[in-house]
Amino acid sequence: MTRSTVSRSWLRFSAGLCALALLAGACSNSDSTSKPSASTKAGATTQTAEATAGIFPADIVNQPVHDGTPARGGSITWGVESDILDVSPNQNVIQPADVQMAYAVFDPLLTYGDPDDTHFKGQPVTDNTDHRYNQLADSLTSDNDDLQHWTLTLRKGVKFSNGKPLTATEVVDHTKWVMASPECACATNAKNISSVTADGDLTVKYTLAEPVVAFPSQLTGTGLGWITESSARGNAQKPGIDQLVGAGPFAYQSHSGDSYTLVKNKYYYGTDHDNDDAKLPYLDKITFTPLADSVTRLQAVQSGSVQIMGTADTSNLVGAKKDPNLKVQPAQGSSATILVTNLTHPPFGVKAKPGESAQATAIRSLDDPDAIKAREAFVYSINRNEINQKYYKGARVPAYGFFPSSSPWYNPDGQLPRYDKAKATELVDELKAKGMAPTVNALCINTPESSGIFQILKQQGQAVGIHSNLRQVEQAILVTTLLSGTGDIPWDTACFRSAQLSDPDGVYGGLITGGPTNLVKYSRKNVDTWLNEARQTNDTAKRKALYDKIQVQVSKDKFVVPLLFDYWGNVFAKNISGLGTPSPGSLGIIRPGTLYRTQ
Repeated sequence: MTRSTVSRSWLRFSAGLCALALLAGACSNSDSTSKPSASTKAGATTQTAEATAGIFPADIVNQPVHDGTPARGGSITWGVESDILDVSPNQNVIQPADVQMAYAVFDPLLTYGDPDDTHFKGQPVTDNTDHRYNQLADSLTSDNDDLQHWTLTLRKGVKFSNGKPLTATEVVDHTKWVMASPECACATNAKNISSVTADGDLTVKYTLAEPVVAFPSQLTGTGLGWITESSARGNAQKPGIDQLVGAGPFAYQSHSGDSYTLVKNKYYYGTDHDNDDAKLPYLDKITFTPLADSVTRLQAVQSGSVQIMGTADTSNLVGAKKDPNLKVQPAQGSSATILVTNLTHPPFGVKAKPGESAQATAIRSLDDPDAIKAREAFVYSINRNEINQKYYKGARVPAYGFFPSSSPWYNPDGQLPRYDKAKATELVDELKAKGMAPTVNALCINTPESSGIFQILKQQGQAVGIHSNLRQVEQAILVTTLLSGTGDIPWDTACFRSAQLSDPDGVYGGLITGGPTNLVKYSRKNVDTWLNEARQTNDTAKRKALYDKIQVQVSKDKFVVPLLFDYWGNVFAKNISGLGTPSPGSLGIIRPGTLYRTQ
């Protein structure tokens, strides 16, 4: 592909993470000035609300922060939302805490263009021969634009943090290791690679089983994009952080309890494009420490025990905005707070038959009249505006689908219906008449935010005859429970945060039958067909028509319920700066290499 071809083919919406949730991603065409009109259809959000919602000015959202003069050296402590669960690229690196630390250890093969980049604004940078970006590859081209055969050319002179050179052979070895790792969130993408070979020291050839227009985005992060040095990880299928050696700005040094300390990679090749290409990183050391309690998290930054922290808790952002000693880098996009429904048992599913697989049970649940009524009643019972006003003071935007209305992929006909108390009550009464009064066991993380939202949801449910109970667990337990199926903890609905991706193909793994992030075993043959067709063409109009169909079917099935689009913020002390553009692949996540203390 030429540079101009890539720019036309790649569509972007600012924000992003690999494949955390069932429905993920939103994109907009950086070459297009058209916007969808406001819709009066059920579930549609309005452009006015989209444009005005939020607690920070729109011109600073998703923007880099470079204030003051960088000082050399020093260390910072970084507060993350949860314990580090996993940072190995061949596993499920899906929590924000995991991704943030991984970005310190690994630079990706490809990264995303900055807001001021004419050619690659928010898109994978497939031509980096001018070395504007700190990424491991100089270029990626699709041979004859067939989207099935790809050639990657590595940047010359890059070394891993143990001093060993980055070569095409290392990329091939890493890719094959990931391809043999079924637990990777990228498993679907990895399985589509028919062969990967080295052609000299710096050239890698990929052949895909099926054409994939989104292949460049698959090389931007976890799985195929974060390259590990082979001898350090040895034969370990699931290496620990101490065995993971990347070519990023920092390297693992030690950990104490749940905190991890990383030190400067003395072999790092990267430079600061915004500061006369000064050598990076500026900092000598970063310590990542978990701060699961949102109140404690903000207090830690205010007291100075933590210099920077990331948070999706709006109360943290409100508090930080009021504090004259703190700064905030806000980020928004397609990521949303969502509820997933369990399709493997009532009320949202059906009882399993003797010897029946969970997948087969889930498939039957999609068309079972009673399960449909239960899911519909649940959807109609939720008043998003009330949640937004009562808990978020109107700061967020209601979500009825996985694309916001500002995205060109948004289909007003593919949105969940709005709150309708009368309709919800009618459906619940029909279920009660059959002896099926719905009781919902909810599972969520243990935060004030989840407690507050659930109390509102509980009251809304009670008003229509739905009774619910909440069980709160640590985020790592929630993720593990959902990724393992129903797990040891019974649940009917679970709160989650949908991921952000730079291309609509990001919904593939969560919707395709058997996908690695298909948390509730959703399966529709027509959706499978449309997903595969959409990823095999770079015809934007054709892709739009296919994703329109997908949105309509998913909204009919009502197995996942978006609530409100997320707000993320990186909160930091006034003497900290150098925050890069939040990644379009992970909501609010930044690359730590450019961080510095100001002089």
